[in-house]
Amino acid sequence: MGSLLSSDSSKSAPASATPRTLERSGDSELPITSFDCSVCLEVLHQPVRTRCGHVFCRSCIATSIKNNNKWTCPYCRAYLPSEGVPATDIAKRMKSEYQNCAECGTLVCLSDMRAHIRTCEKYIDKYGPLQEPGDTTARCVCPFCQRELDEDCLLDHCIIHHRSERRPVFCPLCHSQPNESPSTFNGSLIRHLQVSHTLFYDDFINLNKLPHESDIDCLLRPENKD
Repeated sequence: MGSLLSSDSSKSAPASATPRTLERSGDSELPITSFDCSVCLEVLHQPVRTRCGHVFCRSCIATSIKNNNKWTCPYCRAYLPSEGVPATDIAKRMKSEYQNCAECGTLVCLSDMRAHIRTCEKYIDKYGPLQEPGDTTARCVCPFCQRELDEDCLLDHCIIHHRSERRPVFCPLCHSQPNESPSTFNGSLIRHLQVSHTLFYDDFINLNKLPHESDIDCLLRPENKD
C-alpha cells in the first residue's frame, strides 16, 4: 500500500516522452498500490512521509493523530515526533504517472485523481460523494499581537504585520509539537518559520537559499537605495 513506501524503496521514475500508464495487473517497478493511502484507501493527496517511513495523505495523518489523541503511526503504531515531512519524491512521480479511473475508465494523471473522482458520476453513483477528512487546520496565537490564526497563515501574517518586530517570543508551532521546546526567538521568528515550518509548495523550494532576515533588512535601509 502507499503507506508502505519509504525513501529507501522509492526510485526515480524513468524519463519518458509520453505519459506512463499504470495497470493494476502489475508493474514490477512501481505497483499501483504504492500510491494509495492506507487510511482513506484513495490515491494519495499531499503525501507525507512519517519518521517510520510510511506515506499518508497530509489530512489523513493529521486527522488520525487528532482523533486518537496519540502521536503514533496509523499503520505500524510507531511513535511519531511529528506528522511527517512532504514525500516530494512521491508527489513528483504522481505528476507523471497515469491511471484509468476504476469506475469510468478515463485516463487521469494520479496527481489529479482526487479532483476527478469528486466529479466522476459513476464513482458517485457507486460510493457517494468523496468523503474528505474534516478541516484539520490547527490554530495558533500570534506571539506578537495575540491574534488567533490558522497555523498555515502564521508566516504570512508575521511577514506582513510584524516584519520589524524584535521582541523575544516563543514559537507557537514548536509548542504544539511533542518533545519540542518552544524556544525564544529574538528577531528571527520569521526565518525560523521559513526553515522549520514551511512544508508544502507545488515545487519544493530550497529554503537554505532564502536570504537571511538581516540581509533583507540591510538591503531595505535607505542608504542602500538608489
